[in-house]
This record gives sequence, C-alpha cells and structure tokens, in this order.
Amino acid sequence: MTRTALQKWLSSFLVFVLSIGSFGTDALAAVLTLPSQLQVIEEEAFYGTTSLDEVIVPEGTTEIQSLAFADSSLNSIELPESISYIADDAFEGCKDLEITAKAGTYAWDWAEGKGYIGLDDVPASDLDYYISNGGCIIAGYAGNASKLRIPDEIDGYPVTEI
Repeated sequence: MTRTALQKWLSSFLVFVLSIGSFGTDALAAVLTLPSQLQVIEEEAFYGTTSLDEVIVPEGTTEIQSLAFADSSLNSIELPESISYIADDAFEGCKDLEITAKAGTYAWDWAEGKGYIGLDDVPASDLDYYISNGGCIIAGYAGNASKLRIPDEIDGYPVTEI
C-alpha cells in the first residue's frame, strides 16, 4: 500500500485533533485547508505561525480553543456552521483578521461580537432579483455597503445567477 493510500485509509478511522504547537512558527502554505475529519483545534495549535495567510476550517469542526491562532500572521479564516465554541483569545494578536461564517451561526455571532466580520449581509430589500427555474437571479444592488456578502438563498430559493 502506498503512503498516500495508507494515509487516506487511516484518515477514515481517525478523529483529528490539532494540539499545542502543532505547527509552531515554521512556514506553512499561504492558504491552508484543514483535514475533513478535524473536530477540535486545540490551544496554541498555530500560535505564532508567521506565514499563514488564510485557513479553511472544514464542516464538522466544533471547537477552536485558547490561543489557537494567536500572534500568527492569519488574515482570513473560513468557519463552518458546525463550530459551537471559540475561545475568547483564540485569535489574540491577529491584526486585520476577517472571519467568514454563515450569518446566524455561532461562529458568525462570535466573530461579529469581536469585530472580525468585515462583511455586511445584503438584505433582500436592497436587491433587485427575480425567481426563475427554481433559482434566484440577482439583477442589481441598491444598498451602500462597501463590503458585502450575497446570501446563499432569498425567499427560500438558492441564488443561481448574479
């Protein structure tokens, strides 16, 4: 069995937990997509990492613990709906961090409360849209936000065209 095949086989049985100092300050890829089986990012897992720009956390991850990304170079992180706990100091010292999360989730509420959400949800009333073939087509925007997030769906229809 090749190393890649073995890793794939093992990952089907393992629950991933990133723990203290998992990555230290060594160089990482600018964009890091974490393993699909990850459940917990433990304290200080990415503490002080200097070459980390963007992280994508997979659906199924539930916790980000104390100082997990503190004092790192992280600028952007995408959090899934499954997040149910983020330590208050998880991103301490991350200047200019923007968190992307679905509005109404724990991650969104936490990030908005900490000032990490830089996007405004676009209310449907600010959009010129119509429903066609089971999808929503957005034809225009009448708001004034400088940064905004287009919703995944409007009136129960998925946004399929802009």
